[in-house]
Amino acid sequence: MKLGVTAWSTFSTLLYWAHAFNNPPGVDIWCGKAYRADNASFAPGGWLEEPVKSTTPLLDFKISPRMNIYLETYLIRKEVFSLTPPSRTFSSGFFGNAKLSLKIFTNGSAITSVNQTSVNVNTVNNEIHLSLEPFPAALHPYNVTVFGTLSQSNATVFTASTQLYKLPSRVDGGSVTRLDNLYGGLSVRKGAETEWSLIFPFTYYVQWTLYWNSSLSTLDEFAAMGYNVIHIVPTGELGDTPFPWNKFEPYLERADKLGLYLQYDVRWEWANLSADIILTDVYPIGNNNTYSTVYNTPCNTTYGCCGCDDCVGVFEDISDRLDNFAHFDELLGWSKTHWAAPQAFGNETFWTRFPTAAEEVVMNMLSINHGAKGVNMWDFPTSSDILAVTNRLATVLTSQRVASFLLGAPLIQKLNVEGATRVDVAAWLGSSSMLLSVVNLNYGNLAGPISVTLPEGAVAISITSSLWGNIQWSIKGNKVETDNLLGLGVSLIIVALE
Repeated sequence: MKLGVTAWSTFSTLLYWAHAFNNPPGVDIWCGKAYRADNASFAPGGWLEEPVKSTTPLLDFKISPRMNIYLETYLIRKEVFSLTPPSRTFSSGFFGNAKLSLKIFTNGSAITSVNQTSVNVNTVNNEIHLSLEPFPAALHPYNVTVFGTLSQSNATVFTASTQLYKLPSRVDGGSVTRLDNLYGGLSVRKGAETEWSLIFPFTYYVQWTLYWNSSLSTLDEFAAMGYNVIHIVPTGELGDTPFPWNKFEPYLERADKLGLYLQYDVRWEWANLSADIILTDVYPIGNNNTYSTVYNTPCNTTYGCCGCDDCVGVFEDISDRLDNFAHFDELLGWSKTHWAAPQAFGNETFWTRFPTAAEEVVMNMLSINHGAKGVNMWDFPTSSDILAVTNRLATVLTSQRVASFLLGAPLIQKLNVEGATRVDVAAWLGSSSMLLSVVNLNYGNLAGPISVTLPEGAVAISITSSLWGNIQWSIKGNKVETDNLLGLGVSLIIVALE
């Protein structure tokens, strides 16, 4: 097992929320705000407040298991990775190059089978390898505590705790899904398989009464399009009871035979109490984001509903939302996985049109560039143009080759672009190759030369594959360069590294 350790000096103090919602009695709200013309605006509250700086240096010391669950048949890997910390907005404090000497305990007993016993302060994502052999499989978690002694402050000791699950293997032939606490991705193990497979979920929300309930063969049709997950929105008869087994079980059995994984809404049920995965539904295409055409009111930070809360009506609404959510996670001191729910609908309520095929690809890839570890578009059925292009995109994004980057390598965001603006670039840096995603947010073509500076330390040898787009790239030192980018053009390439 690998235990992730973060030791970061900060000047941040305790975070707090403003009171949840302040709506007066009888005032309907959406996203916390009054939106009906006969209701007045009020301060909705519920904002996440930035922490106040502390005058005393503080140490942010956290640990977590690499995977949220392990099984009793887990095989120990020998590799230990040293990962580069992401950019932080916190001060590095006075700790400088100090080290934390570590002692790890479980249920009060020391663990000695670890590969390293110290970490540097001001680093994150340190992985410590330890054996799971001393942990018998059980349905209860093991409590793990790490004591970190700081060498430069009179042996000050810091404490961090987590829980480790090592579960019995399934004997009923069912599958197991687990979450990677380092990269945020999912991996699955089916039936009698002994290896885990990464899965990048790429699918649509699909309402039961709009598609699935017509025939069991809809599953075969959906799988043939290239999607790897079905998300059933329980409308109609499925909305009365969370799991009406007589109606539902044949679909589960058929989905299992087809290799489709299941995601299911349990809205308004007792099980809908928390989340490991957070989806962002930003729908900026074809709507007026300053005036509600449905409720005839203005839309701003305290009033109105225009279908895309606090949006401007540009693609950056999507990336800004994902970046903000990641920042909120950092402030709250937890690590959540984020997925995207791009807009794949139109001609209704606030939205005067469907996105074009090019806009759909931009919204999907921009979300992935900004940390989305899965995509669940709203909703299916969609337009023929959107369906055709997402079918093609599904064959790329659901492949193990791409999943190994998106879910198994560090993401480097917002790479520097010269020669153009509003071009969003991200890279996933493997040991011998790199996945590079370039998204042009401009509707017009861009004339070059346009260059992208590669991540620090990455030395490119050649471009080995072009997975999406027809853009011709060349390597120029520590950059890749092209002569032009088409409007709303997207390029996904694999670059071989020294």
